[in-house]
Amino acid sequence: VEELKAEGFKARQIGENRFGLHQVLSSSHENRRDAINELYRVKRTYPGAWLLVEEL
Repeated sequence: VEELKAEGFKARQIGENRFGLHQVLSSSHENRRDAINELYRVKRTYPGAWLLVEEL
């Protein structure tokens, strides 16, 4: 989280998954297009980044 914040992301920890890994949010978006564009930007530095989609 601190590393992402230092790079300008609004990062926060959102929990722990069933495998004991800590889930960290780098940003949040209202629409899918903005989220995907941000994912591409994040993946340049963090290739393992992925997109979490929460259906309402």
